Amino acid sequence: ARVVPIIYNETTQQILDKVHKLDGVIFPGGDGDNLELGKIVFDEIVRLNDEGQFYPAWGICLGYENMINYTASAGWDVLGHYPLDTASLALTFVKDPSQTTFYSLLGRDAFEFEKHNFTYNSHEWSLDPEKMESDAGLKDFWTLTAISHMPNNGSSPLPIVASIEAKNYPIFGT
Repeated sequence: ARVVPIIYNETTQQILDKVHKLDGVIFPGGDGDNLELGKIVFDEIVRLNDEGQFYPAWGICLGYENMINYTASAGWDVLGHYPLDTASLALTFVKDPSQTTFYSLLGRDAFEFEKHNFTYNSHEWSLDPEKMESDAGLKDFWTLTAISHMPNNGSSPLPIVASIEAKNYPIFGT
């Protein structure tokens, strides 16, 4: 695979030209202000899939948060402040992994994610799993596949959305 960066100061046409030459997009984590650029790319991925072209995307950390923003009826307001600095957490599947696109090829090995703290978490924002039902945009677009439980200063751990997949598109978020 080769990385082809989409640069923040490129024109919309330059961005779309690149997207049409790629086989998929990763919306990365980290820091930065790429919300508008990402929305152009995200909308094009949805459009291409609607036209019958298989075009996958995966949002990680900030990229995941941006995809939530693009699809939530409440936009950014759907996210909550869940500061977590460099913690590895286990998953709890809320959907049988064999019935998901993201985990199904792992077979029984997918359940290792429930037994071990394999997923790295370092973020300020996350999503309460209840928002996947209460926000119409999220409910229509996404399927919740797994949650994690964030430590909460000695109180009961807080559930947070760990992974999602689009209902009608090859689009995933972690």
